[in-house]
Amino acid sequence: MAIFGRGGTKSTIEMIGGVLVGAAVTRTVVPALPAALRSNNAMATAASVGVALLAGWAGGKVSDTFGNAVMLGGLAQAASVALNAFVPQVGKVIGLSGRRGQGDYVPAAFSVPQNPVLLTGPGITTFAGAPARRAYGPAYGG
Repeated sequence: MAIFGRGGTKSTIEMIGGVLVGAAVTRTVVPALPAALRSNNAMATAASVGVALLAGWAGGKVSDTFGNAVMLGGLAQAASVALNAFVPQVGKVIGLSGRRGQGDYVPAAFSVPQNPVLLTGPGITTFAGAPARRAYGPAYGG
């Protein structure tokens, strides 16, 4: 398998690791910067790009392949910051910022009807009230 014109398992693992390191470094370093450097959306995006470039430069000290991959991962994280800042409706649809929901779980009403046994009690009348009291007498005072 060849990624970006480079083949071999070692090179592929090095690039995948570099992308993950770049994204992680950019995501963790930017919030640690002074508030003045991330005071608005443009500054936060510029800070993310700057951290990505600096991380890529530092990763390049290990190897050129690793440095390029670190920069790619950092720039991908910076692009995510920019999309969430300047095009928030995209983030709401595809969940880049985490505001949409937790994976497959999104805010919604239950489509399954409620269990009538659980709806019986003092002050609540359902057609299943009397049978529920007979079936579960101690729990419903019957």
